[in-house]
Amino acid sequence: MKGMLLLLGIISTMVFTNQALSYSIQTKFETKNYAVFQVILGRSEVYGTNLKKIIAKDVAGRGKFQTTTAIYPEGSKGMDATIREKLLGIITTENYDRKPQVTVNFNDKVKYSSYVGIYMNFKQLSKISDNRSLSTLASELAQVPLVLEDVPISVVSKDFNGKTIYTASSGAMILDFMVVDSLYYDKKKLEEATDKCRVNLLVITDRYTDFSPFFMGAHGAVNDLICDTPKK
Repeated sequence: MKGMLLLLGIISTMVFTNQALSYSIQTKFETKNYAVFQVILGRSEVYGTNLKKIIAKDVAGRGKFQTTTAIYPEGSKGMDATIREKLLGIITTENYDRKPQVTVNFNDKVKYSSYVGIYMNFKQLSKISDNRSLSTLASELAQVPLVLEDVPISVVSKDFNGKTIYTASSGAMILDFMVVDSLYYDKKKLEEATDKCRVNLLVITDRYTDFSPFFMGAHGAVNDLICDTPKK
């Protein structure tokens, strides 16, 4: 009996050790066709070529149109922390055509959680909203964080609490975005945005309609503010 207990103890230790040395993957947001995952590396684990391929194969096999996987170092709080939480990189997959070959992209340049979400530009989102056969996808995208790029500001306003609001519209798409934070711009700079500016945003949707025109009321962070400068 003692021998059995000792053996079980050794097996338990081995299982614990293996778990400690391997990454953990969590599904943070998921719809039928989209998902955002996070990976927190295990002790002494190196985010190199082999591990990137293993993680990419894992998420690519989940049958989604598009996924984003954020890679965090050992001990990180991951997406449970703030937008300032440091990343090792992002892995994105795309397969709208349901082909055997999935498009995979590795981006090690992004370093903060402010860049964790389903990647899409505003024109793409607008086209999805305009297309009635794809309109259900717009509703799904409102249920996951978006890294929304190249958003043309139509109007800059403030709500009754003095919060800055960027409104963008195109076709059947209307975005009403409350500016909450930015790693790169102070409050004054963000308030100076005009209808001559485009922004790249981390978008968290608060409310949305599932009919045309497609409306998203959201909040989040400004990653890039690109404005036309008047010619002298």
